[in-house]
Amino acid sequence: MSEVRIEIATKNPSKVKAITEVFKIYFENVSSKGTEVISGVPDQPINEDVFKGAKNRIEFLKKNLEEHNRRADIIIAAI
Repeated sequence: MSEVRIEIATKNPSKVKAITEVFKIYFENVSSKGTEVISGVPDQPINEDVFKGAKNRIEFLKKNLEEHNRRADIIIAAI
C-alpha cells in the first residue's frame, strides 16, 4: 500500500502525535508533518473565530505546500 501523507496545521507535538496515531489505525503506511501556521484569530478563539481560525490555517498550509512544491493526501487543522 502506498504512503498516506498527512500535513497538520500545528507544530504542537501532542496534537501531531494524536492525529498520526488515529490515521495509523486505518492506514498501514502513514507519514505526517506538523507546520506552524497563522490562524488570524486570537490564541484562545471563541464562537465563530474557532471555525475562521481553522479555515485560515488550512488555507495558509495549502499555500505553504504549493510554495515548497510538497504534496499531501490529507490536510488537517487541529482545533
